[in-house]
Amino acid sequence: SPAAALTARLSSRNTLYRMREFNDSTFAADAGLALALGRSRLRVSVGPSYRLYDTHPYTMAISATGEWLHPVGQRGQIDWQSDVSKVTYKTNALQNGTVYGQTLSFERSFSGRTGAKLSLFGQRTTAVDRGYATANAGISLLAWHELGTTTVYAAASGSRLEADARLFLYPDRRKEWLTRGSIGATFRRLQVQGFAPLVRINVERNASRVGIYDYRRLSAELAITRAF
Repeated sequence: SPAAALTARLSSRNTLYRMREFNDSTFAADAGLALALGRSRLRVSVGPSYRLYDTHPYTMAISATGEWLHPVGQRGQIDWQSDVSKVTYKTNALQNGTVYGQTLSFERSFSGRTGAKLSLFGQRTTAVDRGYATANAGISLLAWHELGTTTVYAAASGSRLEADARLFLYPDRRKEWLTRGSIGATFRRLQVQGFAPLVRINVERNASRVGIYDYRRLSAELAITRAF
């Protein structure tokens, strides 16, 4: 009807390496309902997802998601997303648990060519072993600008994570600060059948009290995205 629609979606995300045993793949499906509530839009959905390393099952999850989108004036909108997932780990049953997530975003267009988005997010993960149970929260900022047929953007985020208890092998409970930054561009002039190349550079630092989670990362990505 004009105010309601049934939705269904299939998705896949794959990170592929020269040595295939490191390949990280996720496949998901969901079905739900999208409702127009005055000027607002509400979407609810539920479905399974599977994650594999190479061809070996890693996790299986059943997730329920709700999203509320509401315009603010002529140039802004509020986006509130809430989700819950029941996750089963195929390699370590001590990690089995439930993940609860919340994200509240405010997006604003400053002109027809420039805009920004500010997000607050939080996540709670439970587990059989409390060493794998965590809570984290953070903030992110995204800004973009149109330069002809090229969209350039910059993003930055910071978050804090703490585990409920220490894992048996480590002397400290997991506590860490994660900071990320990225710049990128989408080149719509080069699009083919609506798809355009995207180039992105990322800098990431995770400062953790547990050594295996402490790292620095600099990466460059070449991708394709749907050009709107």
